[in-house]
Amino acid sequence: MDKQKNNGLVVMDNKLIRASYKLTVNEIRLILVAVSQMPKDDEPVDPKKAYYITKNDFVRLGVEPKNVARDIRSACKDLLSRVITIKTPIGDLDTHWVHNVLHFKSEVFERLKKEHPDAESDEEFISSLRLHNLMDSLPMIANSDDNLIARVVLHEDIIPYISQLREQFTQLMLDDVVDFGSFYSYRVYLMMMQFRSTGICTIKISDLRDTLELKDKYEATKDLRKWVVDTAVDEINEKSPFNVTYEMTKTGRKFTHLVLKFKPKKKNAITAKDVFRDP
Repeated sequence: MDKQKNNGLVVMDNKLIRASYKLTVNEIRLILVAVSQMPKDDEPVDPKKAYYITKNDFVRLGVEPKNVARDIRSACKDLLSRVITIKTPIGDLDTHWVHNVLHFKSEVFERLKKEHPDAESDEEFISSLRLHNLMDSLPMIANSDDNLIARVVLHEDIIPYISQLREQFTQLMLDDVVDFGSFYSYRVYLMMMQFRSTGICTIKISDLRDTLELKDKYEATKDLRKWVVDTAVDEINEKSPFNVTYEMTKTGRKFTHLVLKFKPKKKNAITAKDVFRDP
């Protein structure tokens, strides 16, 4: 397992921030933790590199310790089939978040790693993990495991949007989204952080619907406001380092844009003393 210190910094290309996809809360937690483990320097990233998400990673994001094994298992269940659509200059790219995903007991991992110490990609080692992953689906084993580990290999199509980024990218800290319980909160917060320097994020409502893959859900503006925007804004205000207000603007009789205005809460505000400290 990679022992590199992880400070919880997530960096994503803005195209990924505005991509269209739908994940469960546990799935987006898993993805964000994996992305936070990506190297932040300019060295090329091995697309086959595995990232390991542990009990402590989920507890850090606000999951109750007693529910961690269940939530990691839930995050792994359908993640392989989740599709993301990224807009590119030559068209929409439909791809997947991960190349493969395994979940297994931590004690199994430690024992097998000692038996196969040469490489994380060692086929005999991975095959052994797969065997235990299948065994893990048995109710007796699944319900008895409190120390589940997820092993994730991100899809090679995703790597360019989270590695070696020099411009048009967004950053956030995992600690900023602790206890978020809504997928919409995560997505709206990510979009807000794209405009952290100005504190104003303007989104076309049609783009918002597309980004969140709402399709025919919440077609009425009042429903979109109640079930999506208010849900996200209320949770961001309660649990993030920012206070946010919003309005929906009209063109003619039709609401066309969502405008989010946000600023750091006073206790988290950076002071001039912090910025201009004596080196």
